[in-house]
Amino acid sequence: MGVAFYQILLDLPVPCVINKRTFTIPKGTMAEASDTKDRILDTAEHLFAECGLGQTSLRQITSHAEVNLAAVNYHFGSKEGLIKAVLARRLEPLNRERIRRLDRLERQGHVTLEGLIEAFIGPPLELSRDGGGGSRFVRLMGRTYTEHASFLHEHMRHANE
Repeated sequence: MGVAFYQILLDLPVPCVINKRTFTIPKGTMAEASDTKDRILDTAEHLFAECGLGQTSLRQITSHAEVNLAAVNYHFGSKEGLIKAVLARRLEPLNRERIRRLDRLERQGHVTLEGLIEAFIGPPLELSRDGGGGSRFVRLMGRTYTEHASFLHEHMRHANE
């Protein structure tokens, strides 16, 4: 494995070049990615959060993850499939926690506006403070709502149903 992946794995800054400007991916905890699929997901999440979904190329992802394009196509089918997988691996547990909290409110029989807000907003706020890449994912979520990709908006709508 080359320098780029080890920079990410060891929590070192990784440059991200967009329109001839270099951005540095901020330090953040990245789980050790021993298998190819996890390495691609971790690297893509990192780059998407820092550089944007549209501005991050598969070439950048494969270069930093030190995999070939065939590995991305094998595991995810396309960049769109990769984006969906990056979002799903954190959104699914996040939404399960939201539903668990809403179910608890309903069982208590005393549903308040404050309780509903806490059930919906609490999990992402907690995720943003988890130290395991959660803050990076919350930043990525912000990008998903501002970038103009119709498939992404449709995917987010289905993921949050």
